[in-house]
Amino acid sequence: MSPANNIIGLLPAAGEARRLGRLPCSKEIFPVAPAVETPTSRGLKSAVEFALDAFREASIDTAYIILRPGKWDIPNYLEDGTIRGVNTAYLVAPNSIGTPFTIDAAHPFVRDATVTLGFPDIVFGPSDVYGRLLNRLDHTGSDVVLGLFRAREPSKADMVSTDASGNVREIVIKPDSTTLRNTWICAAWRPSFTAFHHEYLGRPAVMQAAQESELFVGDVIQAAIRAGLAVTSEHISDGAYVDIGTPEALAEAVREQWSKPLPQSG
Repeated sequence: MSPANNIIGLLPAAGEARRLGRLPCSKEIFPVAPAVETPTSRGLKSAVEFALDAFREASIDTAYIILRPGKWDIPNYLEDGTIRGVNTAYLVAPNSIGTPFTIDAAHPFVRDATVTLGFPDIVFGPSDVYGRLLNRLDHTGSDVVLGLFRAREPSKADMVSTDASGNVREIVIKPDSTTLRNTWICAAWRPSFTAFHHEYLGRPAVMQAAQESELFVGDVIQAAIRAGLAVTSEHISDGAYVDIGTPEALAEAVREQWSKPLPQSG
């Protein structure tokens, strides 16, 4: 059971993919997997479609994809979302200085909604993760639930420390070394966190710091914990992911996906 009827998916896609070099399209729609041809699926599956499929499986029928100017190939490809069964609209964040600010461009549209956050350049599974997060949000009454996966490269991830009940104690951003094992790659939250997120980014000191050094979503969540918001987690023990932000990871994602049995139409 979900904590609210008004649930919206958010996918920040305003990055420039500089680590990938020259691509023929935005990385979010780079084809990484085979997909059978059905009324709601094309023959190839792009990275962003993993998140859209997971939204659909959780009965989340509306998603906002937040772009920077120039990434018009994403709406050209996904159109209104019918191809994945999710009503999809597009917002533009023309001068975003980081992912939190990209997400905040959606604030006027989601401030009264339960938000499910995904990253459209992460190939992940299983596809029922958002149902699990929403159930955890409902049953715990927390402000935020993070979907935890075993980290592939802790030094490049937001590493998450939890207590025995799964409550998040601390997020450590890209540690040089750590005994922590899990990172978060998806989340669900209530309007209470949306309000905190918006207010926090509006603080002059935060804005100044973000101009000087990259601010991560994990930094905002850590600030919310310090402010007393309840942040818990759902451990996706059967989960796996690949962030396709580097050429090596993109090649790995394609190899992994194409080595799996071809999906069959129902």
